[in-house]
Amino acid sequence: MKNAIFIVVALACSFQTSLAQFSFGIKAEYTLSTAPSSSLEIISSSGPVQVHNLNYLRTKDQISYGLSLYNENDLLWVNLDLLYGKTESLYSVENLIGGFQRNISTRELSVTETQLSLPLSAGLKFNNIKIGGGPILNYTLNTSNQDLGVDGLIESREKITGGFQFLVGYIIKDRFHIDLKREFNFTDVGRNYTFEGIPTEQNNSPNGISLSLSAFF
Repeated sequence: MKNAIFIVVALACSFQTSLAQFSFGIKAEYTLSTAPSSSLEIISSSGPVQVHNLNYLRTKDQISYGLSLYNENDLLWVNLDLLYGKTESLYSVENLIGGFQRNISTRELSVTETQLSLPLSAGLKFNNIKIGGGPILNYTLNTSNQDLGVDGLIESREKITGGFQFLVGYIIKDRFHIDLKREFNFTDVGRNYTFEGIPTEQNNSPNGISLSLSAFF
């Protein structure tokens, strides 16, 4: 955590020698998840035999809002945000042993995460058009998981996650920014659980496309 914050601060400070004073603003962002559905078979290694499919279904659209710092010169720009948001991902668990008895038991659940995001982006500016990218640091404030009733499947929280973003934006009257971003997460779906101590990640990252509107003062 300390190293990640140090890197973000160092990158922001490196621009101050060539950029003027930062502008302060507010930002609202709408994110659409693009992760496909996926599935993982989990089999117990001890006790009664259990065979389940843990299925990732989708992540609901997310709205985030928060504060923004921005600066530019004739060619370069830098933007640092602090955003608050809540994500809800939907899963299902199938009891495959029950399927042999023509009684497939399926449980559905949702995982809700409340997060603070710290996206740092920088790039080039051509008149009112800006292009660039940068890292994203996420800190999970709270996670709400449902009990699946599956022996050996337990909650496993990961507080800090990261990602990267590419963006193109347009500036209106030097105060209003409209940004379209492609976001890539470095974590996988299913990371909130382990089965008998083994992570249930599915090699499927909850990437997204977001549209944001910022107003600077």
